[in-house]
Amino acid sequence: MATEYFTDKQVFAFAQPIWDSICEGSNNVDYDKFSRYFSDSLKEMVTKDVFEYQCDVSSLLTTLGKATPVACIRREDGYSVIFKQTSTQFPGEFVGLLTLSDIGEDAFVENVQVI
Repeated sequence: MATEYFTDKQVFAFAQPIWDSICEGSNNVDYDKFSRYFSDSLKEMVTKDVFEYQCDVSSLLTTLGKATPVACIRREDGYSVIFKQTSTQFPGEFVGLLTLSDIGEDAFVENVQVI
């Protein structure tokens, strides 16, 4: 359960470097950088093989550009942050979703998506 209440601005400040690491890892097909903040259960679902396959079949995942956090959703056990995501190859904007188990030293990414 989330132990403290954080403002959207505080959550964004915490989530942005995590999202940036995920995007950089994805762009470079670097699983270690991509999954650095993942929970153990997410790492079990998104293995290195799954990650590399997704990067092969979806060029969006290897052409992620600037991302801006636009919304924060508080959950009983953490936070979800919605990002406005761009691509260096595809026109338009995409949605990025980052779900964190909590904010602090023990925070882990529970879900990540770009659609």
